Amino acid sequence: MAQQLATEQQRARDAMLDLAVYRAAAKHQADPDALLDSTSFRARVQALDPAASDFTSKLGEAIKKAVEDNPRYRAGTTPARSGAHITNGPPPSGRPKSLADAVRASYGT
Repeated sequence: MAQQLATEQQRARDAMLDLAVYRAAAKHQADPDALLDSTSFRARVQALDPAASDFTSKLGEAIKKAVEDNPRYRAGTTPARSGAHITNGPPPSGRPKSLADAVRASYGT
């Protein structure tokens, strides 16, 4: 029973920490999902006590440092494109636009 209580307390603490990260991330232009997906960030903030009076400021400092150290944690960033850009633009000049144009050009009519 004591083990179950300790497990539930840890889960509640983790949920409080996650919520606090979501609330504070926008203030520091950070992506909360990217932060919470990072094991290094989680390890850094795991020692913080959500009940402490300076928790909000220490969490803000940790978020700010994470964004400064790794720009991919910044909100609104998108990964670089890895392939060519494909469009449905006009065909290259000199080529017929339709089958009728190709037949006309071939027979000279």
